[in-house]
Amino acid sequence: MNDTYFSPLLMLKNCPAEESVSEYARERGWQYAARSAGNPHTFEPAEVVWSADSALRVHYGENHFTGYCYVQVSGEQPGQVQSLSGRLLQDLDVYTFEELLQAVDDAHNESMLGATLTLLAMGAPAVDQRVLQRLKRGFSHPSEKLRELVVWSMSLNPRAEFRPLLRSAAEEDPSPSLRDKAQRMLASYDSAGVEQA
Repeated sequence: MNDTYFSPLLMLKNCPAEESVSEYARERGWQYAARSAGNPHTFEPAEVVWSADSALRVHYGENHFTGYCYVQVSGEQPGQVQSLSGRLLQDLDVYTFEELLQAVDDAHNESMLGATLTLLAMGAPAVDQRVLQRLKRGFSHPSEKLRELVVWSMSLNPRAEFRPLLRSAAEEDPSPSLRDKAQRMLASYDSAGVEQA
């Protein structure tokens, strides 16, 4: 059986956006393939899927807990997935990598910082030092509520690169409760087969 490859999540600037994404799909002759209502108890997003062709699918998701929406491409050929994802990045109103980073830098209060760090954890196309430095900013914040949100945000789009930050929180955070949450997040990464960094 062939592997399925997924593009990074492309985070839409407007949410909900099902109507506009559906119109985009119709204009291109994509075939409606599936719909799921999601599960608010497990934070599973609601999703609509179209077949762009016989080899590619386009996913539109709404995460009702975060209030964020995204599009994502899946398929068996990484080059095709990347090509269509690049086209969506150009055609749809989505955040660029630089905009995701800048949003965190521009956050001027705890609420905005939590929201933008969640957006970054979900939508960063790659986890490099720029991303990790900003997430560390969240982990060093005096608010336990914010630090807990950063741990939770790493469940939305798990990455191997998040593991060292979670390990540090599990070992060093001043809150026993948060240390436990970080440890349980690492255990969920293990169960889900998220690679080691």
